[in-house]
Amino acid sequence: GFRKHCACRTARTVPCLVLDPFAGSGTVLAMARRLGRRSIGIELNPDYVTLARRRSTVEVPDVVRREEASA
Repeated sequence: GFRKHCACRTARTVPCLVLDPFAGSGTVLAMARRLGRRSIGIELNPDYVTLARRRSTVEVPDVVRREEASA
């Protein structure tokens, strides 16, 4: 099973920024938001980008999203 190795208290890690370079369906981003952390997700697959946006809208209604910069 999982054992916590970090001795720090979670309250001391706020504020922080969570970077998820493989955001997928957005689970890490949604949980970061729930825990009061800012987050940035990177995902190449447009289907997963759509899924992550939809999911974060349902799970975290006040999430702030930025549109991708056009290349």
